[in-house]
Amino acid sequence: VLAGAFMGGYCVFSPIFAYLASTDISPFSIVGTGLSVWLVAAMLGSMAPHYNGLLLARVLSGVGEASFQCIAPCFLDDVAPPAQKGRWLSAFFCCIPIGTALGYAVGGFLCADLDADRLGFAGWRAAFFLEAVAMAPVVLLCGFVTNRLKKHTGAEEEEKPAIGGGTTREEASAEDSTSNPESAADEASPPAWARRGAGREAERGGEGKERQGVMTAWETVWVVVKEPVWVCAVLGYGAFTFSIGAAAVWGPSFLQRVYHMRLQDADLVFGGLAVVTGLAGTMLGGVALDLTTRLMGGDVMSAALLSATVLCFMCWPLTLLAFWVEDWSWFLLLMGVGQILAFATLTPVNGVLLWAVPPAARSISIALAVVGMHLIGDVPSPIVVGALFETSLSPNIVMVLVMTWIGWAVFFWGLAFCLTRRRLFIQTQYAVAQARHKYWVDGTDSPLLHS
Repeated sequence: VLAGAFMGGYCVFSPIFAYLASTDISPFSIVGTGLSVWLVAAMLGSMAPHYNGLLLARVLSGVGEASFQCIAPCFLDDVAPPAQKGRWLSAFFCCIPIGTALGYAVGGFLCADLDADRLGFAGWRAAFFLEAVAMAPVVLLCGFVTNRLKKHTGAEEEEKPAIGGGTTREEASAEDSTSNPESAADEASPPAWARRGAGREAERGGEGKERQGVMTAWETVWVVVKEPVWVCAVLGYGAFTFSIGAAAVWGPSFLQRVYHMRLQDADLVFGGLAVVTGLAGTMLGGVALDLTTRLMGGDVMSAALLSATVLCFMCWPLTLLAFWVEDWSWFLLLMGVGQILAFATLTPVNGVLLWAVPPAARSISIALAVVGMHLIGDVPSPIVVGALFETSLSPNIVMVLVMTWIGWAVFFWGLAFCLTRRRLFIQTQYAVAQARHKYWVDGTDSPLLHS
């Protein structure tokens, strides 16, 4: 219950912070407010007199995650150079696996090695207190850097990668204004499939961009949830998090049962492995995204989905084998490589959640995606795995069954890639049809007719 209790605070406050991010309020003021609540939650956790107090602290901690998770990726997307977006985002998202792993490792160490009778308090209370002390300077820093960072954001003028293509959002909007079937009805009569494709892109591009300033919160939510690429990305992310979250919670118990390790030693081993592989994997994912984007001619959406699908497909059999083998050395090798490839998917997938929607909807997109990912992912998976461990199934079979769920991530991310490429194909074919019509009518030549 405690592992998923933060979702209460997150689900309530993430739409609020996402809406505030679309106003004129400085983004780091919002982040600082949320992290202040998180700081109070950490201190409350260190002093909780009973279980209900600890549960309340865990719920409040979701407020801090809501403020940071909804705004920070959008801010980095605005200020990062177009050719280095993958590396900038990977530097941020690597903090998630590293922080989670350090929490398990340090928490296990403090609980096992601190003498509660001598200190007068339990080791887990020290863990909450120390993280509150470490976060306090960051909360103060948010207040000092707000104006300077907001001044250089350039969120309205910054060029954004096109959805499913290699042009910027501004170029896509300009093309949509000419390729919108309603405005081009007097010039050409394209086939129905082309009109549907262009109509969708016009809604996402030119018309959507004009309405960003007047969209209500519910309209923004609807724009996000009706996007099929976004839906597939979230479903895949949820399936991926289901397996990875279960492994993070029950991995130490698996080592204890199968390899007969002390639980605190298993926490340190699994946590240390996650720190190293999380750092290496997320950086690998950022580099892979930038490289794939260049190879695909700047089509950042297709590059992100292709990178995530391939990396997830490669990590899937390795994680399955890691929990099946009985040799300790093989477990470390397979799990280490598998986790590197798994963590490498974080940057491309979160990039898709930013780029699959109009710029004004990015905060809402991240908020809804994280809520959905947790609700179908690492919130139920520890409960499911705990129930399976109570059956007669061996720990190896239980963890192999859990890792099998990663296959759904490969399926949904691959489907999103196909949808993105199909949309790009429709846009290209419609543009060629328009160019041919103009050539036949008035002899206007176009580079599209020679490509």
